[in-house]
Amino acid sequence: ALMCYVSVGAPVEGIVDFLFQRQMESLEEYDPLTSPHATKIFLNGVWVGIHRNPAHLVAAVQSLRRKQVIAHEVSLVRDIRDREFKILTDQGRVLRPLFVVENDV
Repeated sequence: ALMCYVSVGAPVEGIVDFLFQRQMESLEEYDPLTSPHATKIFLNGVWVGIHRNPAHLVAAVQSLRRKQVIAHEVSLVRDIRDREFKILTDQGRVLRPLFVVENDV
């Protein structure tokens, strides 16, 4: 049987800078009339910016987590319908093991 565990929290330092380096736009620059299909980026429930190419951003963050550059406790949630990408690093979340299968191996 697989077990779950409770997150102890992961550092958030550098995540916002990383997102800006990957073309995230700040809320001050965001105009919903000119970018109605932009995806909202949330960090621990706080709206930190928007991104016009969320698939590329999600793939980059997932890759870093799989390479253990970003802590394995960081949760990534992409809601395509609501156009939201949520990054969760806070403590107290119930987590379960996640097994990634690549190329049927």
